[in-house]
Amino acid sequence: KKQAQAMEDMDALCKTVGQIMMTPTTTATTGPQVVMNSMEHVLYKTEDFTRAEKRLVKIPKCIINGVMTAIDGPNIFQTIMPHFLKRGQVLNHIQQVTEADNFLVDERVDLQQLSTARLLEACNDRMIGGPGRSDEELRQQLANWLDMAVHQPNRRMERTGEYFNENLARAALMSYYCASGTRDERSASYLPRYVYSGRSNNEEEDKKKHHAIFGGGSSSKR
Repeated sequence: KKQAQAMEDMDALCKTVGQIMMTPTTTATTGPQVVMNSMEHVLYKTEDFTRAEKRLVKIPKCIINGVMTAIDGPNIFQTIMPHFLKRGQVLNHIQQVTEADNFLVDERVDLQQLSTARLLEACNDRMIGGPGRSDEELRQQLANWLDMAVHQPNRRMERTGEYFNENLARAALMSYYCASGTRDERSASYLPRYVYSGRSNNEEEDKKKHHAIFGGGSSSKR
């Protein structure tokens, strides 16, 4: 019963995030921050997160499938791969991004000095941007990511002593940027559009949840 309630709460949260994304006034700069603010009650706790919470066990399958598709692209093996393996691959990717985030922050890397190739690599790993984005736009969005994923949580934890679920935060940010890329007319990337259209091989319930989060829309592949 407790687990069912937790799943219902997470589903309600996903719908809230979906509504935020579909707000016309939401921009690439303000949208992610609004999402993080709306998720504060699940991102921060006074006691440490459980192993299941850190491993995103309660996240709807459609979100895990969508992020995995954006990471690796559509793959026929995903249709037969057990969900726990998919979640494991997403977690591995998130942990690699976390290590890279900490390096960029700890070493005080000047994002303005990143080459275009390095910048694109960093943004692609985080699902940021898409075709047609300028280097300056990507640098700003990468800086915003580091602020939301590292700087803000560190300041809050130091001030309050709370715990922060960094895996959930990055999964939420990746999901946002995946779907956000489809709203930019300049974006022709098939990966976020694949996620946005909900063309994942899930049960009907997951499709409904995916629609509630990412909305409808048609797929446009290159």
